[in-house]
Amino acid sequence: MSFLDMIPVSLSAAFPPAHVAERRAYATAVHAREDAIVDAQEAKDDDDDAREKYAAHTETWERMLEYQRGMYAKREAERR
Repeated sequence: MSFLDMIPVSLSAAFPPAHVAERRAYATAVHAREDAIVDAQEAKDDDDDAREKYAAHTETWERMLEYQRGMYAKREAERR
């Protein structure tokens, strides 16, 4: 008696080829959607990081300009 003789018929029944093809197409579509979701999430994370980096650089730039304006005003006050 082999293993195939011992397993239930419901576990060894062959599915129609059309059904197998549909299930494979569905599984492929699900994997493609999951990949698209992951790619979109990674793109959003990259965008968020870029926006945060831009905001930090802009803030640093504004502080530098404010400092320069203060120094300019201080020098002008000292000249008078």
